[in-house]
Amino acid sequence: MAESKPRFGWGHININVRNLDRAIEFYRKFGFEVFIPAVPYLALDSAKPAKPLPHLVTKDLQRDVADLKAQGVEFISEPTAGHGGLADVAACKDPDGTLIELLQVYLDRWQAILSGT
Repeated sequence: MAESKPRFGWGHININVRNLDRAIEFYRKFGFEVFIPAVPYLALDSAKPAKPLPHLVTKDLQRDVADLKAQGVEFISEPTAGHGGLADVAACKDPDGTLIELLQVYLDRWQAILSGT
């Protein structure tokens, strides 16, 4: 029987900031647009230096979390419904302690946001 391996793609990279308005102004200079500002996936301490937070997207979060746990990956949160039920979210750590957020995104639920209705 072939070994099941998680299949992830890049979702986005989060940059934690101390001043959201100032950061939005700065990143707009690079041509970026705001998609959803301040989505509260994880409550991180803003007094600590900001670190990149990789986000990986999967089609089956429950299965992939179970597979990764079986391989010894340390999770700090179980899969839970994220912001407004738009995605399920779990978080783990890499060997250096960097947080990695795993997402199962429900694109059909984003339609109202994307269309502005």
